[in-house]
Amino acid sequence: MTKVEQLQDYSNQIKELTLIEERQRISQNLHDMLGHSLIGLRLHLDALNQFIDTDPKKSHQILDKSKGIIDHSLVELRETVNELKETKELADLNSALEELGNSISVTDKVKVNLQKYFDVNRLDISVKDLIYKTSQEFITNSIKHGQSSLITIKLRLKNQTLIFNLSNNGLDANNIVASNGLKGIEHRVKNLNGTVSFSSNQPSGFKTDITIPIGVKIND
Repeated sequence: MTKVEQLQDYSNQIKELTLIEERQRISQNLHDMLGHSLIGLRLHLDALNQFIDTDPKKSHQILDKSKGIIDHSLVELRETVNELKETKELADLNSALEELGNSISVTDKVKVNLQKYFDVNRLDISVKDLIYKTSQEFITNSIKHGQSSLITIKLRLKNQTLIFNLSNNGLDANNIVASNGLKGIEHRVKNLNGTVSFSSNQPSGFKTDITIPIGVKIND
């Protein structure tokens, strides 16, 4: 069993290193993209300086091209930042979940009760991804559709299985229809050979119960 646990640790270390390399790749892409765009924009502004007093038509064309460069750069920047944010969340899921809860619990109107009974950062990256995206989806829907004031997220380990429970105290969920969000959760759980169920919470609200086999016991 010790050998198996060691191999699992090595596997997780390799995946974390891969994650770091991916962040470095994205950072390099960000540097290259911004450098290229800024150089192009500088050239256009230099050209605009030459024509602004003598050729209004040409000046407007240069301005339009400059705006196009800025618009394109903003799109690429947004996509790159999202990639970086996602890899950060996977690298330190513990902090990411805390931030997710704190961003909602800024007033007394909504509270996120996060209960973790083991070090979630030791989980496989694919499981971390499922936990974060599911928590994000559940919190959003609890507020947007359920009008909830209390959201509870509980993470436990039992017999080498992740027990992932999410619940809220919002509106009754008598007729549950699988939306795109719920279908996305089902798809991610299925890909990890897990099970998921959606049901009414007692005395009111909605809950999601997920189990994922993780293969190695990693309780603190």
